[in-house]
Amino acid sequence: MATKRFRFQPLLDLRLAQRDAVRGELAEAIEAHNRLLEQREKLAKEREQTMRDDSVSRVGQLRLDSLLAQGRYERQLAIEQNQLKAAQTQIETEIERRKAVVQLAETEVRRLELLKEKDQIALHALQLKAEQATMDEIAARRRESDRWE
Repeated sequence: MATKRFRFQPLLDLRLAQRDAVRGELAEAIEAHNRLLEQREKLAKEREQTMRDDSVSRVGQLRLDSLLAQGRYERQLAIEQNQLKAAQTQIETEIERRKAVVQLAETEVRRLELLKEKDQIALHALQLKAEQATMDEIAARRRESDRWE
């Protein structure tokens, strides 16, 4: 049986490439999100350590300049933590957007794959019909030749 090339194969190949590309973009966004979470954890630990060090250093004599420096450092850590939280929110939004794009790409690919399957089934049915017609013709010729003998 001869095979026929799927008429939308170039489009299917394009959609597969696009799907793979958006999957890669989604993976990059998830990786960025994970790095951001690690940074936030590291910063939280650093703030916690600073607060512990601050409580230990308050025992005994107090120095104004070290207290001011420590307060500035804590404010800076708080600002960084807020910036990371804002970035995390943006990345989470981007991840959701990319998930939607991946889902759309998956749907397009699946639609074309179903069309390809239907095309192959139709081709197979045509081939079976042609084969059956050939067999019927052979049988009819054989009956004719048997009649003349």
